[in-house]
Amino acid sequence: MTTFKYGGNVLPVDGFFKGGHYEGWRHTRITKLVSLLGGEEWFKGKTVLELACGFGHTSELISEWGAIVTLTEGRKPHVVHAARHHAPVGRPVIVLNQEFPWNLAHVTDETHVRQPSNEVVVEPPTAARPFPDQSAKPNPVKFDLVIHWGILYHLTNWQQDLASALRHTNLLCLESEVGDSEDPTHDPKVREGWPGDSALGEEGDSDGSRPSAAHVEKILDDLGCTYTRYDDADLNFHYHKYDWKANNTGLAPAGQRRFWLVRK
Repeated sequence: MTTFKYGGNVLPVDGFFKGGHYEGWRHTRITKLVSLLGGEEWFKGKTVLELACGFGHTSELISEWGAIVTLTEGRKPHVVHAARHHAPVGRPVIVLNQEFPWNLAHVTDETHVRQPSNEVVVEPPTAARPFPDQSAKPNPVKFDLVIHWGILYHLTNWQQDLASALRHTNLLCLESEVGDSEDPTHDPKVREGWPGDSALGEEGDSDGSRPSAAHVEKILDDLGCTYTRYDDADLNFHYHKYDWKANNTGLAPAGQRRFWLVRK
């Protein structure tokens, strides 16, 4: 089996992720981010928020480089798994529904925190919780970097979510599936299904969006951001493609993606 430098510490219990394409795909995205920021040393002492962290593999890795990470995730089984196996000790995994306006100064759902004993403590919501811990940074809800990978297209209210994220940082790494269109108003809504045999067996349906990259960039413009999009082949892995050429078909096949570094 191929070993990827940035594949992450995938435990055997992560059967859905181990041996599939997620390790290699995680490797290409982290490799690109590390390259854009100038190396692993950039992360030392930095505060990082990972939104929709899944099982927390990315945050686990960058915390090893000295980053102080905070994780959020919308699916409760993933929150539990991330806190138990991959979240750094003492760092929170926050239950966060990004379909609604959010602000980490006012956490409205529970938080799971891994202890040195590996026990996970579940903390109730509180109006003002210090994220990251105040010993590290004086401003608890401003992060040096927010990682926003693989969540935008699962939301219907993705525009307000981007606004929420950018209130917490001046540096955002954004990645999403998008529609094949150069129309800056292209934003079809789709019904998504979650198979019961996927990660931790969360079967069900939800609503998502497949906006064009041009529409995403229009919203970033409106939010006062500058950005660079990387349609680069070195991000490609398995069926996930970033170097595809727009043909204005309006279609959004699985794996048709774009990647940005956004500054505000």
